[in-house]
Amino acid sequence: MNRIIRIMAALALVCGFSMEPLRPYLPESGAAPQAELLEHSGKTSFSNRNDMFRFEEEEPGESSSIGANAAMRSIPQGDDEMPAAMMAGAVLEPDAELVEKLACAIYSEAGGDECSDECRINVGDVILNRVKDPRFPNTIEGVLTAPRQYGTFSQTGVVWPARASVDGRSYHVIGLGELGKSPVKYCPASIWAAKEHEIGKFLHVAHVYPRQVEMLMKAGMADVVFDLAIRGVKHCAVLDWRAEELKRAWKVPPEIVREFLRTQGPKERDIRKLETWKTLNRKKKVSFREVMEAWPLLSNSIDMKFVKKWGEDPLRLHRYLERQNARFYVWRDYVEAGQKIGLNIYRDDVLLPGNLAEAHDAAVAERNRRAQAELARQREERKRQAAEERKRAEAAAKGYDKYREKLEKRYGWEAGKYRITVPESKEAIEREGRELKHCVGGYADRHIQGKTVILFMRKISHPDTPWITIEMNGAELVQIHGYRNEGAYSAKRIAPDPREVYREWLDPWLDWVKAGSRRKKDGTPIVPKNKKEAVA
Repeated sequence: MNRIIRIMAALALVCGFSMEPLRPYLPESGAAPQAELLEHSGKTSFSNRNDMFRFEEEEPGESSSIGANAAMRSIPQGDDEMPAAMMAGAVLEPDAELVEKLACAIYSEAGGDECSDECRINVGDVILNRVKDPRFPNTIEGVLTAPRQYGTFSQTGVVWPARASVDGRSYHVIGLGELGKSPVKYCPASIWAAKEHEIGKFLHVAHVYPRQVEMLMKAGMADVVFDLAIRGVKHCAVLDWRAEELKRAWKVPPEIVREFLRTQGPKERDIRKLETWKTLNRKKKVSFREVMEAWPLLSNSIDMKFVKKWGEDPLRLHRYLERQNARFYVWRDYVEAGQKIGLNIYRDDVLLPGNLAEAHDAAVAERNRRAQAELARQREERKRQAAEERKRAEAAAKGYDKYREKLEKRYGWEAGKYRITVPESKEAIEREGRELKHCVGGYADRHIQGKTVILFMRKISHPDTPWITIEMNGAELVQIHGYRNEGAYSAKRIAPDPREVYREWLDPWLDWVKAGSRRKKDGTPIVPKNKKEAVA
C-alpha cells in the first residue's frame, strides 16, 4: 500500500491536476493489477468531474462514465502489504486529497529536472515513514505542516509551489513496466507514451476494453482507440466493442474488411472509409475500391457540402472528373461562375457538360466580363455623385457670405470677456474641430447648406483662438463643447460642462435670441428685461 501511494504521488509531479477519489480496480479473474497512473490536466486545483468522459452510443452492460482526469490503481489482497502505519491508526486513506498533498510535497522537494524518479520516491518514503513514527504527527498533512520541516507549508498549508505553474508538461509518467502485471499488459501503451498522447485516457479505455484495444492497436488502427479515448467516439456503425475477436467485431462484410486491411497500410487505415462505404452502400451497391478512389473528395467536408448542395452523387461526379481529366476545383469554379451568369445549373447536361474545360473557360470569361462592367458602372456612378456634391458645395459656398451676414444679425453677441461669432468658412469649422479635438468638422457641410447652425464662442482678447463650439437649432441650444468634449483630463478629474460654467453669460444671450435678436440702430443687442419679454 505504501508503494502504491508513493508511486501515485510521484507520478503527479507537475502543477495542478484533476482527479476523482481513487477507486480500486479488480478484474473479474481476481488478479491484482499493480498499475498506477495519475493524469495532469493543467489546472491548479482538484475537482471531481465524473462526466468529463462519456462514450457515445452506449451498449448494454458497459461502463459509460470514466473520469478523464482520474487515477486508476489496484489494492493488494494480502495483509502483508498493509502498512504498519494504518494498523497503528495513522490516516493513510489513499484518496484524492492525500495524493495531492503528497504530490505537492514531492514536487516542492524534488520537482526539478535534475531529480530522478527514484529521488522523488525516496522523498515520499521519508514522509510516509514519519507518519508511522510516533515522534511525528500521524497524518501526511501534520507531517508536512510541522514547523521548520517542509519549506513554508507550516505557514501556507500544503499548496503547489509557484514554480509549478511554469511546467508545460502534460504528464510525468513512471512505472510503465508495472502494466505488465495488469489486465492491459498486452496493450502497447508505450507507443502512446512515446508520442505524448494522453496516456491516462488511453488506459481508461484499455481497462474497459482491454482485448479490443489490444487488437486495434496491433492492427495499426490506433486512431480508432484515440477517437474513443479523447473524443468519446466509438464508430459503432462499423465496430462492435463487445466482440472478443477482431474478425467478429466488424459490422461490415468480411470481404470488405479484408480488402480494407489488405489495401490500406497502417498509416492509411482510416475507419471513416468503412463508415463512408457503409453509408453509400445503403443507397445503391458500391464497391470498396470506388470509395478508395474517390476518397480525396469524400473525405473533404467542404467539397462534399458543395456537392450535396447541387444534389450530385459524389461517386458519379468522381467518375465524371476522371473521364474529363479534371480536378474538382475546376468543376466547382464552373458551377459558381455558371450560377452568377444565370445558367440553369440544375439541368444534368449543364451541371456535367460534355466538355468541362471549354464550359469552364466560357463561364468564367463571361462572369469576369460582367464583373468588370459592373465595376465600371459603379465607378461612373461614384464620379457622378461626387460631381453633384461638389456643385452643391460650390453653390452653397457662393451664397454663404449673405447667409453668414444673416446669421451674424441673429446670433452675433459680445459681452464681458467673450463673444459669439459665426464661422467664416467651411475650413474654419474644420480647423475648430482639429484644434479642439472634437467632431465639429463633420458638421461643416451641413452648416454651409443651412441644415444646422455652428457658432464659435471666443475670448475677446484672443478672437482667433478656438475656445468653445456651439450648435443651435433656431433659438434652441443643441450642444456646447470645449476641448475634447470635456473629456477626462485624468483618471480622477473630469472637465466641467461649459453650459454650467458659463450659464450666467449664456442665459442672457439665449434669452435675447428667443426674443427675436432685436438690435438698436447702431447694431447693439437689445437685452430683454424679463423672462416674459424673452419668450414674447
